[in-house]
Amino acid sequence: MFFFALKELGSGTVMATIAGAFVVAVASHFFAKYKHMPITIFNVPGIVPLVPGGLAFQAVRNFVLGQYTEAIGFSVQVAMVAGAIAAGLMLSEVFNHSIRRFREHKEEF
Repeated sequence: MFFFALKELGSGTVMATIAGAFVVAVASHFFAKYKHMPITIFNVPGIVPLVPGGLAFQAVRNFVLGQYTEAIGFSVQVAMVAGAIAAGLMLSEVFNHSIRRFREHKEEF
């Protein structure tokens, strides 16, 4: 929902994907801690809708049809969205780690 809201507000696909992956990962951390379960149980189902399957299909289709310029364009978009998913997950891990360290140092004082 966050991804689609950002896209409707005029954000690019890559930025919306980074933000969407970040929100999914932060929520996954919360629910994993709340339910005492591994984070991947919550993370994977939330990330799957962000995977650019349609773009990958178009890239392969254009390669098969011999339309290499369009195929390379779609392939670059797929790589950028996949990288955005990874970046969103990584930013969430950094965010979670920072919060955890802050809480640990706060308890020391």
